[in-house]
Amino acid sequence: MEIRKDIAYGEEPEQLLDIYPAERADKTLVFFHGGGLEGSTKEENADAFAVLAQNGISVVSVEYRMYPRARYPDFIEDGARAVAWVSQHAAEQGLTENLYVGGSSAGAYIAMMLCFDPAYLKPYGVSNIQGYLFDAGQPTVHFRVLKERGLDPRRVVVDNAAPLYHVGTKEEVPPVLILAAGNDISGRLEQLALLAKTMEDFGHKNVTFRVLENFSHCGYCHAADAEGNLIYPKILLEFLNGQSGTVQ
Repeated sequence: MEIRKDIAYGEEPEQLLDIYPAERADKTLVFFHGGGLEGSTKEENADAFAVLAQNGISVVSVEYRMYPRARYPDFIEDGARAVAWVSQHAAEQGLTENLYVGGSSAGAYIAMMLCFDPAYLKPYGVSNIQGYLFDAGQPTVHFRVLKERGLDPRRVVVDNAAPLYHVGTKEEVPPVLILAAGNDISGRLEQLALLAKTMEDFGHKNVTFRVLENFSHCGYCHAADAEGNLIYPKILLEFLNGQSGTVQ
């Protein structure tokens, strides 16, 4: 596998993506990295992406504008633009148009907003997203957005910048996997449980909420099992191949 690096999906210097192409893939995962909307890079989960590509899932890892240069909702708009770019250029890039969208931590917040608030993807006419992965994302207003507003980042705020605010505004949502750690950031596990329950209350039955005990926030992303195999890509493969279970 030859990773195709730093492909521009927009005009801003941060608007770049990497492609991990799989042979004979029938699914493409567009993924946004974590880092609190102010750190890390699209290479963060490269080890997991390589495993996914080896197992028939192409991955597009996206860079996006972050603080201090960015302001809400720049990073969400970048996410929408990246998904639209992949959808529009899938054939020429050797990717399938069966798209899945996900992210880890801050990246999951971006993915959640793309899922629940139609304002971001609807203008691009994207309609081929088959599922979403929310790995330990914040379903209330992201703490870094609160800091931008001059608020205490420990506040729990639900308004237009919160994924939870938009749950129930769409009749149908594709399959969703929600991941959390047993020892996640304070309040994160409870907020994600609320997200899952709220989706259930609105009749979205294709939601899997999975808690990985004995891990801290995203601590499973680079952890290995007893045989030395990475845990994270195995979890993603189970979901992408339609084999996700319930909480364990």
